[in-house]
Amino acid sequence: EIEALESVSPKDISWFTKDLKELLKEVKERESEEKQVEIKNLQEQIYKDLSDEIENKESITEKELRAKLNPRVFVIDFVDDPSETSSKNSFGNDSPPTTHDLVESISHVVSLLTQVATKYDEVCILLTSPGGSVTEYGLAAAQIMRLKSAGIPVTVLVDKVAASGGYMMASVADKIVAAPFALLGSVGVIAGLPNFHKILASNNIDYLLFTAGRFKRTVHHLAENTEEGIQKFQEELDEVHEAFKKHVKTNRSSLDIDDIATGEAWLACQAISKGLVDELMTSDQYLEQKANTRDIIRIRQRHFTYSKHSILDFIFGQINQLKASVLNLIMEPPQILAKL
Repeated sequence: EIEALESVSPKDISWFTKDLKELLKEVKERESEEKQVEIKNLQEQIYKDLSDEIENKESITEKELRAKLNPRVFVIDFVDDPSETSSKNSFGNDSPPTTHDLVESISHVVSLLTQVATKYDEVCILLTSPGGSVTEYGLAAAQIMRLKSAGIPVTVLVDKVAASGGYMMASVADKIVAAPFALLGSVGVIAGLPNFHKILASNNIDYLLFTAGRFKRTVHHLAENTEEGIQKFQEELDEVHEAFKKHVKTNRSSLDIDDIATGEAWLACQAISKGLVDELMTSDQYLEQKANTRDIIRIRQRHFTYSKHSILDFIFGQINQLKASVLNLIMEPPQILAKL
């Protein structure tokens, strides 16, 4: 009630009663004392931890000591959803990045983080993906494993969806935090193709397919498919599904894998009871909490594109840009830009 009253009139409390003023003063003093005690306890704990580390010099490097004094949260994006990308993306073109682009980018970012981050830092991955190619997402999950192998804590933040291949990536993390109505799960495999054999046959068109090896081509969209080929293709899907289940179970051992590996997806508020999610929270909330005690550093890979012009065109273009920059400095006062 006091906070509500203060928010209504934070500067003018002259109309408060005497008792209310005294109570407000008492509350503020108590909050200040509690804050000072909290800070003092934190300082003492840091001093103790550092003393223990310094006494055993071989257990901590200078880089780790700096990170322990000033822990950081590195934030990276993995958004494999065309509806979530802007018209001009960081890959230097107007079309949304492909899954291959995203996987290649995250591999470079992970290589950087394994060199600069320590066990006292944290890597947060803002993940949005309904799934995709098993080979691409298997590689993306393996890249995240590199962070864990380096001893760097990893948290995946899901605001909308991490399903199928997206959950394959998420399951590798030490912690999964999701917004209550985000979709997670879909631990399954899907494949399909139209078959035009009957249309070709009705028009007296033969499609000749030549292979060497019994199962070189199990099913095809133009040739006549056999029961043996269809059965073999289904067996291959089942093998991929078993590998997917093993991957998830290895990284989240508390899961009842047979219960969740049905191909279903659940809202995070339901998935948390199944062990698919660790905490219900938006990415903004999570990072805001971390910002109270850590530096937040967002990492994006910048991609440059080069037009196919002559070297002279490039040089004159750079000169014109320089002239424009100088003119802007003359015509307008300098501005300070904050970048993170």
